[in-house]
Amino acid sequence: MRLVLALLAAVAVLVVAVQAPGWSHASLRASSPSDGESLASAPDRVSFTFNEEVQATTGALRVFDGAGARVDDGVQVQPAPDRVEVGLGDLADGGYVATFRVTSADGHVIRGAITFRVGAGAALDDDTVAALFGGGSGPVPIVATVVRGIDLGATLVAVGALLAALGAATTVRQRRLATQTAEIAAWTAVVATILTVPLQAMETSGLGLGVFGSMSVMGDAVTSSVGIAAFTRLAGLALVVATVVTLERPPERRPVPPAAGLVGGAVLALGSLALDGHTRTVEPAWVMLVGDLVHVGAAAVWAGGLVVLARVLTGRDRRTDMREPSDRSGDGGVVPVAGGSGPVAPVGTDGDPDTTSPVEQDPLHDHAAATPDEQVDTAAENARFLATFSSRALWAMLVVAVAGSAMSWALVRQPRALVTTDYGWILVAKVTVVGLIVLVAAYNRFRLVPAVTAAGAEEAAARRQLRTTVRLEVVLLVVLLGVTAVLVNTRPAAEDAGISGAFDTVVALTDDIDVNVVVDPNRAGANEIHAYVLDDTGRPLDAVEEVRFELTQVDEDIGPIERTPLPAGPGHWVLTGSELVVPGTWQVTTVVALDRFTEERVDVEVVVNPS
Repeated sequence: MRLVLALLAAVAVLVVAVQAPGWSHASLRASSPSDGESLASAPDRVSFTFNEEVQATTGALRVFDGAGARVDDGVQVQPAPDRVEVGLGDLADGGYVATFRVTSADGHVIRGAITFRVGAGAALDDDTVAALFGGGSGPVPIVATVVRGIDLGATLVAVGALLAALGAATTVRQRRLATQTAEIAAWTAVVATILTVPLQAMETSGLGLGVFGSMSVMGDAVTSSVGIAAFTRLAGLALVVATVVTLERPPERRPVPPAAGLVGGAVLALGSLALDGHTRTVEPAWVMLVGDLVHVGAAAVWAGGLVVLARVLTGRDRRTDMREPSDRSGDGGVVPVAGGSGPVAPVGTDGDPDTTSPVEQDPLHDHAAATPDEQVDTAAENARFLATFSSRALWAMLVVAVAGSAMSWALVRQPRALVTTDYGWILVAKVTVVGLIVLVAAYNRFRLVPAVTAAGAEEAAARRQLRTTVRLEVVLLVVLLGVTAVLVNTRPAAEDAGISGAFDTVVALTDDIDVNVVVDPNRAGANEIHAYVLDDTGRPLDAVEEVRFELTQVDEDIGPIERTPLPAGPGHWVLTGSELVVPGTWQVTTVVALDRFTEERVDVEVVVNPS
């Protein structure tokens, strides 16, 4: 039990240590009013349009005046899957800030704000906007990521350990350790899964612990993709726990065969992991769905079996007496030790003396099924368990690699995205860890397992080395789960690099001015090229004389083509045309005239996809 809990705690620590910023998987495309806009008369509503379908919980859109009072009417509508609106009351002249906090199609929360001014009133200053909008969601996103990491790890271990109990364990002690591991991991996953729902509500609403007083917000979280996945996973984990409980009964008193409980629990618990996240939003959907299910299934076989093996190898080698109590009359219930001079008290699974015989204290053992082959030294049985697990683990990790490669193709698409995006570098780190695990598994399978099972001169040294390599695999398991927890919260590389959608990047123009360059749809032919000039707070910079683009096709040596975009709002310029007609690498130079005498320029490399 200590090993399982230590493993989960290590996952939590690692996730916090490597936690990256919460990359958004949906982005704001337009708003009405636009950010920083000055209006002659008050609008009757505020709307936000995103680049993909979003889900807005109650209170997701809010509008405040300069004094911090809400001025929206609370009537929130979603006329289109990618657009959310909220009505306004009668607005006096002055500055206002409108905030949004919505959930993208893959279950990740995005937030932001715009400002606008009505009539001759003064615009809101940065301090007022910061006070109304806030600087983030506090610790909630990090806590949510940690909980998701623990949930993932515990679910995999629960299913894999139960499989080990039914398919690899051959002794009473091995079955007991496997079922204990499955039960501990399952209950841990239950707690983590339950926590994901209120944490999702906190992220989407910004209410913190106040979500427990809002039935509408909690209801939205329950019916979201995260909530549906959570309840599906709870059903699967319940089957895992029920199967462990039924295993304690004699075979004739088991209402459902354990194998059926394992299959049902695995399908629901592992299948729920594909109900939210990248699987729902990345095409082709069938590749992502099949790849994800195969990926987590193989990972469960390895992770659960590995934890059970680590627990099996931490115990002392000893002979287990499998005789019926009636056959041990006269020995006082003690167990003879092979090669010893006399009987000693039997030892329990925790290493402490136990006054109960192994058969009497373990209801998992089918007395009638005991055979002479089971009455062997524990070292030999452990070697058998090791051989079974080692073979499965190697194949499981190879399947993980193949399924992961298929999913990576859909998420990355082109090699350049591996080295130009955060997702790509994190994926490289994950692949490196998986490669190390495969090497260790292969070494165990082809070098150490034969030496241990041969019981020759090298057995003792091989057994010591095996314990070391198993500990190494456990460490690599912790690292893999931590990296995976961060990876699933990161914008896919193909999206970030503009391969599967619009190209979108923010680059520094000066020390305190940035330019957000967007090329949409980023395919050869007609495109919209947007330039958003932003100040150091991320708000539109309206005090700009002019913006122009210089477009150069690097591969074909075309250009530079000079174009002047049209103003589209405060700090926003857009060029619509077919200048990017040739696919390949283009250099988009944005030239910003800050005043009549000062120009600044910045280059952005854009790989335009074929039409």
